[in-house]
Amino acid sequence: MAEEGLVTVRSANSFAGTVALVEGVLAAKELILFGRVDHAAGAKAFGQSLPPTVVLVFGNPRGGTPLMAANRMTGLDLPLRALVWEDDEGAVWVTYREPHAVAYQHGLDGPDFPVLEGMSQVFAAICAAVAVAAPEPAPQPADEARARDSGPGPLRGQVLAGGAAIVADEPYANNGTEMGPSPHTLLSSGLAACTALTVRSYADRKGWPLAHVDVAVEHFKDEGQTPPDRFHRKITFHGPLDADQTQRLLEIADRCPVHKTLVGGARVETELAES
Repeated sequence: MAEEGLVTVRSANSFAGTVALVEGVLAAKELILFGRVDHAAGAKAFGQSLPPTVVLVFGNPRGGTPLMAANRMTGLDLPLRALVWEDDEGAVWVTYREPHAVAYQHGLDGPDFPVLEGMSQVFAAICAAVAVAAPEPAPQPADEARARDSGPGPLRGQVLAGGAAIVADEPYANNGTEMGPSPHTLLSSGLAACTALTVRSYADRKGWPLAHVDVAVEHFKDEGQTPPDRFHRKITFHGPLDADQTQRLLEIADRCPVHKTLVGGARVETELAES
């Protein structure tokens, strides 16, 4: 065990292949991938350079809750995390903090929490998976969204899109676990985000004093109406805009691509892929 419980193992695979192998272990063990944090992408957005570096955040409340109940400060280290990174020579590594070390750091006695052994086994499986060279995964198209259910039981799914991981869920009343937005809420978020970015882009081109734009979207089902689905959008502009600028930005909001898709309709084509 390395200092402070950090463990680093070398991967026999590319960076993308290593990330895919880690996520494959998590899926096989029915763990929830709560998110990906792409540090290299963040650096690039601000004109800086960083070799590929991603943190995968994952776990299962069933295992982590006993630790949290014993010491709420374990929430600083839970859910679990795995750092996949490439060094300056191109070698790929996986680094994680050993769960028993995490428990010790927070004053918890390992033998009192058998779940720690299960957590350690997850990381052992990750180390074993990345240590063997595997076929390169097919790259995910930038505009493609993928979803996978969590198996029999509560309605919860995993969405991978644009390099991000999102938990899709349903309310308890719909046999969900409320650990993430519902599919319709994800659709609402697409409209909200598209509206905000479209307005932002237009205001910047015009040089208008728009400090920020907030967009809230709710989805409703109006039975007996055609169409029955209704999205209520509330837009707030921050900044010293005059009345004409405000009105123009409201008009521009209706030009966002997602708004056009929802209002104009779309075709959905389905094909059966090989398992």
